[in-house]
Amino acid sequence: MKALVAPSYGPLDQLVVTEVPDPRPGPGELLVQVEAAGLNPLDGALVTGAMRAMMPVEHPFVVGMDAAGVVKAVGEGVAGYEIGDAVVAYTHFHPGTIAEYTTVAVGPNVAKRPTGLDAVRGAALPATSLTAECNMAAAEAEAGRTILIIGATGGVGSFTVQLAAQEMCIRDSAPSVRTTSSTTPRPIR
Repeated sequence: MKALVAPSYGPLDQLVVTEVPDPRPGPGELLVQVEAAGLNPLDGALVTGAMRAMMPVEHPFVVGMDAAGVVKAVGEGVAGYEIGDAVVAYTHFHPGTIAEYTTVAVGPNVAKRPTGLDAVRGAALPATSLTAECNMAAAEAEAGRTILIIGATGGVGSFTVQLAAQEMCIRDSAPSVRTTSSTTPRPIR
C-alpha cells in the first residue's frame, strides 16, 4: 500500500510517499481503509525529532494519528464492530494514518462515525477531542471552581468549551467556565 513515510528524523521536506507492507489487525484490533486523515502539530514534531526524548519513533514510520474510514477486517476477539462500519480513529502514530490502511485497537480511541458526518470532518476529530477530554479531567471540574479555557475558538478549545458546557448540564451545581480568544475574526471550517 502507499503511505506517507518519514525515513528518519529530519525536515518535513524529507517525507516520501512510498510502498509499505499492508497492516494486519491483531487481536482486539480493526483494519481500517482510510478515507481521510488528519495532521496535528505533534505529527510534525515526531517527523523532525522534536519529541524524540519523550516519544521516540522507529524509522521508517508512517505519519499521522487521526483517521476516518471503513472497517475492512476485524481481529480476533473484536465485538461491536463489523466489516463495512464507518469509523473515526486515533492510532497514536502506530501504525500511522496517512496511508491506504491503518489498524486501531478497539476501545476509547475508535468510534463508529455517525451518519451525516463525512470522512474529512471525522478525521479532524480524534486528537483534538481526546486532548479536550484530558484537559477536562485534569481541570477536576467541580462546583465552585472556575475553568479558564484559553484559545476557546481553536480545535481543542472549542471541544473543551463543549465538554465544560455538558458538565454544567449534567451536574446540579457546576463549575464556572471562562474563555479567551483572539478578537480577530477567523472562520471555523
